[in-house]
Parts: sequence; structure tokens; C-alpha cells
Amino acid sequence: VFNDLNIVYGGYGQLEDCAAKILSTVVSNNQKNQVVLDAGSKTLTSDLCGPRPDAGHGLILEYPQAKIVKLTEEHAQVDVSKCNKKPQLGERVSIIPNHICPCMNLQNHVWWLSSDGQATQQAVDARGLLS
Repeated sequence: VFNDLNIVYGGYGQLEDCAAKILSTVVSNNQKNQVVLDAGSKTLTSDLCGPRPDAGHGLILEYPQAKIVKLTEEHAQVDVSKCNKKPQLGERVSIIPNHICPCMNLQNHVWWLSSDGQATQQAVDARGLLS
């Protein structure tokens, strides 16, 4: 329904077709060529991208040369060595996840952004349900 990197890298859609994005904040940039985001495996999941398992754990739209290389439960380690401009501390970035289905299932609520820019919060009623 929302599309993700598996769809894009599998050749079945474009990045513009991905309706869901994860908004994350840069919480550390004290290591050269590395930043840390406040989105880990509990948000992005540990699923790799089937068509491109070397692609990392999602695509940061503002920094497509960056690679999310490691996840803990709450944080993402990002290699920014190939980025001309580096993400700044406190900056918010948008991530297209490898697999959106479990990302949605792990959240208590999501935000819908309408074409007029209005944001609306909605509960994820099926959160954690397996059947």
C-alpha cells in the first residue's frame, strides 16, 4: 500500500511512489563521517532490502549517499563519509524504510500529512497483532 525500498530496488516503483517516511533526528555527530539517528530497529526494523541487501537499513532522502550501517533498538549509526554535506546535530531527516509493513506494525500511531500540509495523528489499531 505505501511502498518501500524493496519495491523501488526491485524495479516495481520509484521513490516518489513511497507514501510513508520515517522522520528521525540526528542526535550525535561527534565521530568523523558518522552520525547517530534516534530511529533504531524498533522503528526501522532489522529487515534488509531483498534486491539490495548491501543497501543498509533504509534510504535517507536528504542524504542519499549516506548509509545506515548499524541499528540498536533505539538508534541508527549512519556512515556519511560519501556525503559532500554532512547532517547537522538536531537536523530532522526523512527515511524510506526497506520494509514498511513491520515499521507500521511497530508504532502506536502514525501521522498523515495531507496535500495542504495539515498533519493528523491516527492510532495503529492492528499494532502488534499477528492474526
